[in-house]
Amino acid sequence: MYAGVLGDITAAAAPTTEADPVGIYASLLAGVGVIIGREPHVRVGNTRHPLLIWPLLLGRTGSGRKGEATGTAEIFLRRAAPTAEGFTVGGLSSGEGLIERIRDKDPDSGTGTDDKRLLVIEPEFTSVMARSKREGSTL
Repeated sequence: MYAGVLGDITAAAAPTTEADPVGIYASLLAGVGVIIGREPHVRVGNTRHPLLIWPLLLGRTGSGRKGEATGTAEIFLRRAAPTAEGFTVGGLSSGEGLIERIRDKDPDSGTGTDDKRLLVIEPEFTSVMARSKREGSTL
């Protein structure tokens, strides 16, 4: 399962952390997908598949080491692509907030972005679920 460079990174990192190697590898895949963007892809039949991975790491609270896996992957991702740090956000509270982060560039005001890459890291999925239950939520 731990193929290629990301597998090598996972194997090198695993002895230095309590994080599960599966979590490190999944976090690396998600981060690399954001860094390289949608252009690199494989084609299966007539369907184009870019490297877009949305992992949800599950484990016991306080002992599952989910945050440790993500943090370990982030060390390598920041080193490989220092400019990618601006692609990482957390604390989403609404769908509008997400849209605002990646909305098209407005030539008049200069706000918005042409770069739609975004890595959203939410340490507690239950928080996202709770926010999505709010009346009128678009998250």
